[in-house]
Amino acid sequence: MKKSLQTFFAIIICFFYLLLYGCRNETPLEASYPTSDQYLFIEQFKYVYGELIEGDTVAIIQIDFPTYSFNENTGILNSGFINFEVNHDLKAIIGRGEGLGGMAGGGAATMLFGFYSIPAKQNNLILQAVEKNGSAAIEYMGTSLYLKKGEVWINKYDSVDVQEHAKIKLTITDEIKNFGFQYKSNIKTD
Repeated sequence: MKKSLQTFFAIIICFFYLLLYGCRNETPLEASYPTSDQYLFIEQFKYVYGELIEGDTVAIIQIDFPTYSFNENTGILNSGFINFEVNHDLKAIIGRGEGLGGMAGGGAATMLFGFYSIPAKQNNLILQAVEKNGSAAIEYMGTSLYLKKGEVWINKYDSVDVQEHAKIKLTITDEIKNFGFQYKSNIKTD
């Protein structure tokens, strides 16, 4: 009797295990694109703003090298500097940039990077996989992200920059946005 009761409970446990884990509808992310006329556009931008905490002499950095602009409403990507080929094999473009303001400095610098396969790595940003609807699995500085088209991930934090004659509070806003699939015909070079 005891052995048959143990067998009965073992069967029940196996049944519930199969029910819970065997019927999940999880499909893995895959690199699939609607047409060869489209690419996925991801942008990572870091803005650093500085406020003087103490002192009066501050070395201010000026940067000024924006290489592209993207119009979210029209999907037009303008760039005077594309160092990759826009062809049928292009799968993704990652735009990266940094802006400075206040006592941190001034200006902005941006750059585009083209990729012909997924996963795609650009320094500390890895585009790991893409779904058919344009959602993207991304790893950024050790953080795993899943962004649907139009979603933005924001990481905002403070630090202190100690210079020879001053202390500056830096507020850093780091964000990644998934613009989803865009048409390659909307890539314009000046």
